[in-house]
Amino acid sequence: EEVRRGGVTELMPLREPKLHKTEGDGMGDLGDLGKDLIRRRVNEAWNSYDLGVVDQCIHEGLVARDIARDPYQPNFPGRQGATDFVNGIHAAFAGLHIEILDLSSEGDKVAARLLVSGTHQGESLGVAPTRRPVAFQVGSMWRVRDGLLGYIWQD
Repeated sequence: EEVRRGGVTELMPLREPKLHKTEGDGMGDLGDLGKDLIRRRVNEAWNSYDLGVVDQCIHEGLVARDIARDPYQPNFPGRQGATDFVNGIHAAFAGLHIEILDLSSEGDKVAARLLVSGTHQGESLGVAPTRRPVAFQVGSMWRVRDGLLGYIWQD
């Protein structure tokens, strides 16, 4: 089905993708799994800059929508896109550190509120480097897909 938003035509699935549960998994378990995956992603991929963890946390078919870019089109799809995004943010912010302020889940969805800090040393989202310390909050909603983080909507 085609949907037109803000002058952009987007192909939308007719229904939500089916969840692929494994034996013994309940919906509460998916939320807990999602929170654990986000904690690993923040602590290992972001704060320790260990990109190997991306393959262990991010679904190969990741769909990512970021309102700072274009919320109607996937912005950094797949594992490689997630890896490129981490590299780009690390290049833009020296001493990057992310703190998890809140995590909550319902079913297969996990909401996260994060505090990002570092020194703005490179261009980010079209903003020239200021060479100043910065701190800002990011809100995101993740969805677990096949036991990994498969969808993200973030501001």
